Amino acid sequence: MSYDLMVFDPAAAPAGHAEFMKWYEDQTKWEEPHGYDDPAVGTPSLRALVLDLVVRFPALNGPMSPQELPEDESAPADYSIGRQVVYGAFAWSRAEEAYAVLRELAGKHGVGFFDVSGPDEEVWLPSGGGVALAHSKRSQSTGFVLQLESRAAISNPTDEQIRAALGKLNSANPSFAILESPDKSYVQCAGAAGRLTVEWRSASGSSFKHFVGGKARSLFSRGTTAIQTSATRVTVRNEQVLTQEDAAAVFMAFLHGKPLTGLLHWTDVTSQLA
Repeated sequence: MSYDLMVFDPAAAPAGHAEFMKWYEDQTKWEEPHGYDDPAVGTPSLRALVLDLVVRFPALNGPMSPQELPEDESAPADYSIGRQVVYGAFAWSRAEEAYAVLRELAGKHGVGFFDVSGPDEEVWLPSGGGVALAHSKRSQSTGFVLQLESRAAISNPTDEQIRAALGKLNSANPSFAILESPDKSYVQCAGAAGRLTVEWRSASGSSFKHFVGGKARSLFSRGTTAIQTSATRVTVRNEQVLTQEDAAAVFMAFLHGKPLTGLLHWTDVTSQLA
């Protein structure tokens, strides 16, 4: 039994998760008119990645396979190389190592990374010299609704759709985004990408708790400031001025059912809204 991973040309892959999985199925039919053991058929980035990868995990067969394989039978990997993908089957005992190595190489060479054998079908794309989670099976969570000001609501949004929405925020329009769960809890942010306020409402039946997110307070963060939106100016404490990256971390955690408490310092403002 193997642990399978794949890297791919990000320019060739569809953006949505369902579309990506269909594309992945098509790629792994192995119907291209060439052999699948030669890195020369792939893009320059994929070829360079393979040459780095076989140093750690030698090819089991094909032109890259060494004349003598390592004594450690778990070291070699079985590679299938297409024009747009490189698929690797690794020994299960080396799964953690293979995952770490291949994800690091994906970032280094600017290609996508797909955790084929992982339970959540995580797809990672190049970002800032590494890779960032773009979408997964869990991002298809049903019942969530994303609302961007003056835009049509998106049901069951993907990670990528959420990140794209947050990237459009500005103080004119759209200046706010809301992600609501089936139980009417939600996270929301308002302002411009580099200057946002982030809020979280935890609903329970007819009652709720409402929080404003911020960084840890310090002597240098005392005082208040205003964040401009399309309709008004929102007054927050200085340490509650956040960024698009802060908002994305909160929105992703909320969508995937992960705790929000450790991401920011949350101030309970429920009494101000009751």
